[in-house]
Amino acid sequence: MSMLITDILQYPIKGLSEESLASTELVAGVGMPADRVFAISHGKSLFDHDNRAWTDRKHFAVVAHSPEIGPIDCQFDHTSKSLTLTYDGKTILHSKADATNIDALLTEALTGVIKNGQPGPYRLVSAADQKRLTDSPTNTVSIMNTKSLRALEEAVGQPLVKRRFRGNIWFDGDHAWQEHDWVGKPINIGDAQLFVTERIARCAAIDADPALGSRNRAVLKQLNRTFNHVDFGVLAEVEIADSVKLGDAISPA
Repeated sequence: MSMLITDILQYPIKGLSEESLASTELVAGVGMPADRVFAISHGKSLFDHDNRAWTDRKHFAVVAHSPEIGPIDCQFDHTSKSLTLTYDGKTILHSKADATNIDALLTEALTGVIKNGQPGPYRLVSAADQKRLTDSPTNTVSIMNTKSLRALEEAVGQPLVKRRFRGNIWFDGDHAWQEHDWVGKPINIGDAQLFVTERIARCAAIDADPALGSRNRAVLKQLNRTFNHVDFGVLAEVEIADSVKLGDAISPA
């Protein structure tokens, strides 16, 4: 039976909500072109705004350290560069991403949301040289298996929304955890080819319910207790570029 793509998700701003796509381009050396293009640096961040190199996630506002940002709805117009953030039913920011006062507006918007750990001021940043601000220093696409999600949900005893795991490409596998067997091997998605580099080691971010903005379940602990690992999903680098769409087959090359 063919394993098919069920969801294609991108996150224009690291840490904030996803965009659901019917199709996307996978670009060699880049990954998904509009994924994690931006991130939000905080007051304790060591992100070099002059050098703009890839930087570890702890230097950005992320759910692992600031679960309060989980409920923020992010709408980004890729043509006009217009950014809208909505929280608790209210628009807390509406601006062009390249506006001269975007950082002041962002600081004002997030200061009332983020309570602990990652204080302002906040700045909307991007990396140079087509670098994407994923958790990996190389540009990667994250791939996740719905069967693995079902197995984890059964272990935890409750449904878990996909936003907890922030994956790019979800597929309906033959069985749980088979994606782990792909590490170090090429895979095909439609006519694109990727090379799977590693399993994704998880942290406390998956304990946070994105709708609540707080940690409400020991998902990480249960993952380790039941399956003897803390991994969910895999990372892959694009080697042969092409467009992919919902319903495309995924398989080892």
